[in-house]
Amino acid sequence: MMIELDLSTPWEPPSPPRQRRRWPLLLLVVLAALGALAAAVPQQGATPAFEVEHNVLSVDGAGGRVFTGQFGSVGGNARLTAYRLRDGAELWTVPIETRQHFAFVDADVVALDTAWEDGGGPASTVVVLDAATGERLWERDFVQVIGHYGGLVIIEDLEGTKGYPRAGYDPDQDPAVNPTPAARPLRYRGIDERTGGVAWTVDVPAGSLAEITWGGAGYRLAGFSELDPSGVLRRRDLATGAVTDTYRLRFSGPLSSYSTGEEPQAEQVALPAYALVYLAGQRGADVFDRATGERLWHWEGDQFDWLFACGPDRFCAGSESGLDMLEARTGRPLWHLERYVNFQGYAGDSLLMGTYQQPSPDHPEIVVVDPDTGRVERAIEGWRVLRADGDRLVAWRAIGPYRALLATIDPATGEVTVFGRPDEWYGDPDCMVTEGSLACVVVGRLSVWRLPPEPAG
Repeated sequence: MMIELDLSTPWEPPSPPRQRRRWPLLLLVVLAALGALAAAVPQQGATPAFEVEHNVLSVDGAGGRVFTGQFGSVGGNARLTAYRLRDGAELWTVPIETRQHFAFVDADVVALDTAWEDGGGPASTVVVLDAATGERLWERDFVQVIGHYGGLVIIEDLEGTKGYPRAGYDPDQDPAVNPTPAARPLRYRGIDERTGGVAWTVDVPAGSLAEITWGGAGYRLAGFSELDPSGVLRRRDLATGAVTDTYRLRFSGPLSSYSTGEEPQAEQVALPAYALVYLAGQRGADVFDRATGERLWHWEGDQFDWLFACGPDRFCAGSESGLDMLEARTGRPLWHLERYVNFQGYAGDSLLMGTYQQPSPDHPEIVVVDPDTGRVERAIEGWRVLRADGDRLVAWRAIGPYRALLATIDPATGEVTVFGRPDEWYGDPDCMVTEGSLACVVVGRLSVWRLPPEPAG
């Protein structure tokens, strides 16, 4: 997840996405005014635990702290400010540059990423600060931050890639045919998040591809693999970069993309050991058994649809019309669900699905689905989901032009627990959950709310 702090142009809400994505999209809202910064104000009851009233662009948090990117006073620099989550006390504030955003935060550091164009391709600079003091620890140019693992920042090193062709959309290509990506060598590094020292380097030759997967909430990474055009798949240790497993998939040919099926949305689900390979210039994807290398079946979808592992011995295939659940070893269709194409993950044994349209009484945003039959067990009506917090959802609903209710929802039972009643709530807020609290930015105002305790057991 990347939360923009771009201060170089006025903020405007983006257009609705034209391409479908598996993850919910959060829309940024217009920042209304440039007033002076306000101190955090402790509150009680159904009001926020604390607020920052002006000029907040985005928020993140970890380690008992909330971090905000804010405009300064008129004509002043943007600032990054840390607040104590417990009571909203300001801990430190430092100036930041324009076009910076959160790359990731954890209990020890805050990493800021600055994207820029140098005429030869995209590049960026990462700056890492001490989360406790705001002190600048190190910075590195020509990198793309992937995430973090333990005490390492995992990056793709872009230095030396200038001059390689940039991948682009070919309007003359059949959209159902897998595109051929620009072939260039890839270099990944594990960087000590405190010192900036290089712990390991992995070079992936041109023509091969790499996949680094996330491990759930935040920016934690879970897996690292690479696949070459001869079908050799290597899994690596994110702590050391060393190869831990090698598989030989029975194919050869230029690669368009691939996946090992280790997706964050199924973090609590034992996923099958499959590999999904899209060969360049061909249609659809092949599903392989990683252990034997055997090709199990072929999927006839195209690049505008998607296929992904979504449970034990299950694949999900999405398209504009809905979602299909498939048996992993054979590709046999098990069921089809109309309209609900946005895979949200699991809550206990139930599958959560949503739409990309605005919720309505006929089509609520989230439904709870039996993964064995595709039957909709219940609808979460009238609520718009902000984030997941364990097995429960954090959501809001409007109760007036500028007023809302905040609640947690248990998808397994439909039980709703209201914990907040904000009086100034517009559009789509930018929210995150950290350590039992919900932090939201709504038109430049940050509010932090305490979540109800999770039910015992």
